[in-house]
Amino acid sequence: MAAPWPLMAAAAAAPRRWMRASAHHGGGRKADLDAKRTVVFTKLAAEIYLAAKGNDPARLEHAMTRAKKLGFPRKGIESAIECAAGGGDGSELVTYEAFGPGGVALLVNGLTNNRSRTVANVKAALNKHGGSLVGEGAVIFMFSAPSTVLRLPSPTRP
Repeated sequence: MAAPWPLMAAAAAAPRRWMRASAHHGGGRKADLDAKRTVVFTKLAAEIYLAAKGNDPARLEHAMTRAKKLGFPRKGIESAIECAAGGGDGSELVTYEAFGPGGVALLVNGLTNNRSRTVANVKAALNKHGGSLVGEGAVIFMFSAPSTVLRLPSPTRP
């Protein structure tokens, strides 16, 4: 009687193990990890693209170091740099000046392939929170050098 039970237990455990490991069987851990990794890799590729397009060697070096630390493929790094050097998809860097809630001066930097849509989105976000977009030169003189605030996930969680 004892012999059939281990065989049945092993047969019953296999599908659960596969479901945990494979996105193809309805998700599980692997699908969750792949989704998180995709988000991180997309942000890293965008950062590398921006640094290469902005011709900022220090920023590019930092982005590449971070990408290598998080396991971003070398081919992806090279592709992002080539895309920025060759013009890529028609994306351009834009800077908007605004006053936020309480009169706080803001410089909004972004990468877009459609200026009209971007300015509409920035205006909507500012209006929603009590800010307003202002003309060129109204805010930029208050800044000695634009700062960059990035929120990237910690290296321990892909």
